[in-house]
Amino acid sequence: MTATPPRKKKNREPARRAPGRSPGDGSSTEALKAAPTEEANGQSQFPIAGIGASAGGLAALLQHRNLELTEANNDFLNLLNSVQMAIVMLGPDLRIRRFTPAAERLFNLIPADLGRSISDFKLEIDVPDLETLVTEVLETGTARERDVRDRKGRWYSLRLQPYRTFKEGVEGVVIVLVDIDEVKSAESSLRRAQKELDVVDRDKDRFLAMLAHELRNPLAPLRNIGAVLKASHADPDTLEWASGVVDRQIHTMARLIDDLLEASRVTRGKVQLREALLDLREVFDRVLAQVGPQIEERGQQVDVDVPGVPLPVWGDAVRLEQVFGNLLGNASKFSPQGGHIRVETEIVEAEGATGGRQVVTRITDTGIGMEPGMLEKVFELFVQADASLARQHGGLGIGLTIARQLTELHRGTLRASSPGPGRGSTFEVRLPLQVAGVETPLPRPAAERRRRSRSRRVLVVDDNRDAAESLSRLLRSHGHVVEQTRDPEQALEIASGFRAEIAVLDIGLPRIDGYELARRLRAQHGKLAPYLVAVSGYGQESDFKRSTEAGFDVHLVKPIEPEVLLDLLERAP
Repeated sequence: MTATPPRKKKNREPARRAPGRSPGDGSSTEALKAAPTEEANGQSQFPIAGIGASAGGLAALLQHRNLELTEANNDFLNLLNSVQMAIVMLGPDLRIRRFTPAAERLFNLIPADLGRSISDFKLEIDVPDLETLVTEVLETGTARERDVRDRKGRWYSLRLQPYRTFKEGVEGVVIVLVDIDEVKSAESSLRRAQKELDVVDRDKDRFLAMLAHELRNPLAPLRNIGAVLKASHADPDTLEWASGVVDRQIHTMARLIDDLLEASRVTRGKVQLREALLDLREVFDRVLAQVGPQIEERGQQVDVDVPGVPLPVWGDAVRLEQVFGNLLGNASKFSPQGGHIRVETEIVEAEGATGGRQVVTRITDTGIGMEPGMLEKVFELFVQADASLARQHGGLGIGLTIARQLTELHRGTLRASSPGPGRGSTFEVRLPLQVAGVETPLPRPAAERRRRSRSRRVLVVDDNRDAAESLSRLLRSHGHVVEQTRDPEQALEIASGFRAEIAVLDIGLPRIDGYELARRLRAQHGKLAPYLVAVSGYGQESDFKRSTEAGFDVHLVKPIEPEVLLDLLERAP
């Protein structure tokens, strides 16, 4: 084997390397920093050996950079594809450079449309000046934004942003469409709700003003009567006149308060009907008896056309009287002196697909009539056809609301019609007719009240001095023996010595309320406890229930009708 002579080392300067790096580690820094040599022409050149040494590093750098660029491009494409927004990128010549899948429908694009001008497409969104907007963004570098709709009416937020390069130049426009249809719907709902709240607020203010007006009306004569009685010794005629005025005005105030409470119960669905089979003709008789004096006082004429056969319906007699009483009372109230009212009833086939037959009652008047826009609105709470400042007809605008809802609880309908203002109105009630006839019609009201002959021992407990004194005087004037007190603890002592048969207790007493006083009286006297009558300004169902639980025999709501209390004392055991 022939020995190979040692190769002669070339005399060259080693390549420079950055601190911490070793030769041949593929570093591009090492390759780029190789020492140059001076050629004859004075230009700096890498020595041939240096190029050979750095070629591997440059290739690795390029490969790394290409990989990074590919990954960035893939990330960008995946980002565009995953974004649920319509995005279109335009170049400075308005040609399409990229777009997201979501943009295909709204801009009518397909992948082959890259490079085409945006002006070539018929868009699904209503932006006729899109090119103008794009040009403005290119020229000013300022974004533009507006809300637009597509052909189906869906809302989008259109945003045009300048496409900026690293040199801060504007090299195109980015168009973005964001679906804001749900936001727009929510805004529209909020605006509608706000308008409704504004209407409710105005109605509330109008109602409070109307309520104040209606409550002050009866208070004015009551105050005047008080002044008259103080100023002189009233003669019998003055006293009779005063008592009549007081009675009428208190009845008016009580009716207003009852209407308010009734409206609250009905609108909250708290009314429970006590239904039975009844003849609607009996209801009409009682209603005509109730409203008759008002009609007679106004000199009005009533024509009643009711079939001579039974009109069996399933319903609550008291509530149906309330419905027809309100309608007939309104017909009288809103008709002029000497006006004409007609009540007609017939049996017809039921409307629609419900089948069966109905009793239809129409109450027609010659009153103020209504505009077409009021025919439904008049059934809303606190609304009246007469909204003038004079308000000569009075009332709170509650009755028709109650009447309609009570009718609907009876599976019926209540509608209004009118030829126009000044031409009268007609209110039509439809109720289901029962197939079976009426076997036991409701008895007619007694012509006279039962004669009272019993004198009872009554304890009256009320912390309101005037209430206790006036009630005691009323009972004594009818022959009853009465003890009164404002102190509930003293009432316990009086009850023992007085041997009261009946105790009329106010609920809102100091220290010991009426409920607790009733419990103590029951515990103190056992079976010999007096018949307990609760008197309260609260008349909800829960109030009646609470009185029963406390041991009361009956619960009366203020102001008490004297005849009701006197009859109660007569019947009490």
